[in-house]
Order: sequence, then structure tokens, then C-alpha cells
Amino acid sequence: MARSARNQSWGWILINMFLFLQVVLGYHNVTIDDTDPAIVYRGAWSTATREECYGGSCHFTTINGVTALYPLSGAVRLYFVGQILLDSTIKVVIDGLILVPAIAESSPQGILWDSGMQFNPSKQYIIQVEKAGPSGTGREFYVDAFIKTVPDEGEFPTTSTSNTKLLRVIFCIIFCLLFKVAIYLEALL
Repeated sequence: MARSARNQSWGWILINMFLFLQVVLGYHNVTIDDTDPAIVYRGAWSTATREECYGGSCHFTTINGVTALYPLSGAVRLYFVGQILLDSTIKVVIDGLILVPAIAESSPQGILWDSGMQFNPSKQYIIQVEKAGPSGTGREFYVDAFIKTVPDEGEFPTTSTSNTKLLRVIFCIIFCLLFKVAIYLEALL
């Protein structure tokens, strides 16, 4: 396996492991693929079939100023998954406020932006990602998915949820140990 392909597969494993840890906290993640009708694309976008993309495809553009809008509600956290090439830059805007003025340089396919635990799940937000850097071939900006972290339904402090949370912690520890064994075995190869 080529080094870049191996790094990409480990990148997705790390993303999934990080997202899996949310289970222990009483949250779960919902992935919104780039083809979801809730995402509104403005400007010139194309689609590409790519093995490393969630669902097997991504939207992409090389033109400065185009945007992808996603109406977020019911979530406490949001991740934006995509890729930027060469010296392209992007902006992340929430309700008209620029949160990330620019992300520069090339990046591997993966999480380009993480909101942190800052959203009120009872409020709706408009999330906008925009290509802000130079236009042109080789300066692609890929939109792969949004991943929102939402609270588990019906989580009340009862004995059964306490037992459930304990099982989640045990399962997470086992998962992390298996992940370490996988990394060790990879190093041996």
C-alpha cells in the first residue's frame, strides 16, 4: 500500500476514533453527505467520484467566492470534512460571522474545521464554507460532509443510563486498546 493511501486510511481511523469518543459522553454523530439536499451550493460546483470521500463522491470547485450552506439545528458540535489543494484558502462563516478567516495550504482529506462544543441544540444556525483563496486548476476545494454531534434522546440520570454509560466507557477502552494493537501491528509491517 502506498504511503499516502496508508496515511489517508489512518486519518479516517483517527477521525472515527475521535468521533466514537462522543458516544461515551451521551452524544452521537450524524453525517450529512455532500449530496444531502439540505446543503445548498451557490456558484459553480462539480462532483467527483473519489474513493477517500464519504459516500464515494465530493463536491468541488476551483472558483473563488463560491459557497456551500448548511442549516444546522439540534446539534452541540459540528465538523466540516473536506480537502483543499495547493495554496487555496477557505472561510467558515456562522450566521454571518466569520469564525475561520482562512485555512491555507494543502490538506489531506479529513476534518478541516471543528466548532468545539459551542452550539445550542435548540437554536438553528446557518453554516457557510466558502472558497476564499486563488482560483484556478490545481487549487481545488472539496466539500465531503458535515458531521454534527447531537445529544442522545431520552438521556436522564437513572440507574439504567448510569449502567449504559459504564458500558460505553468499557467499550471505549476496549476500542482504544484494539486501536493501539492495530498501530503496533502496522509498525511491524
